[in-house]
Amino acid sequence: MRLWVFDRSGPYSSEKFDIHKEPERFVHVIAGYELMTDAELGLNTFITRDGDKYIVAQGVRICLEDKPLAWHRPIVCLVILYISLFLSIGALRCLFWSQ
Repeated sequence: MRLWVFDRSGPYSSEKFDIHKEPERFVHVIAGYELMTDAELGLNTFITRDGDKYIVAQGVRICLEDKPLAWHRPIVCLVILYISLFLSIGALRCLFWSQ
């Protein structure tokens, strides 16, 4: 396991350790993370939620829309999935027919 903490200057990590060989250290780490504040965890403390549809940033209440303003098409489409499936079935046929 490797521990990470993020702040404004960037991420910090610990050395790796085995949680099975050092269970006390693992429990100590989990308790430490549980007791950390949002700021100590590196979370954004400048924006807070106000219900389901609103956030508050720098004293301004902002409404979140239900629908996104923009979206993009998926990179992988069905044609690519069909081609990869066809090629893998063809490879399996070649493997079985050659025996």
